[in-house]
Amino acid sequence: MTLLLRHPDHTIEEESVPIAAILKETKRMSKMVSGLLLLARGDSHEEVISCRPVRVDDIMKEIAKNIEPIMDYSN
Repeated sequence: MTLLLRHPDHTIEEESVPIAAILKETKRMSKMVSGLLLLARGDSHEEVISCRPVRVDDIMKEIAKNIEPIMDYSN
């Protein structure tokens, strides 16, 4: 919201890149909150959590890909 108020003369189309980054980050944060809720439920024995190996390099590549538009926007 602040993004659009900062430049009231800009159209949503003109601000589409930062808006897309914000939406993507909102989705990521939503997933993170869901994961935290899952962990909390697991701690309270409401839900069984299955553990499995993960590829850390794939996770790091995804993080770098998600941060890149934000870094481009801030410069």
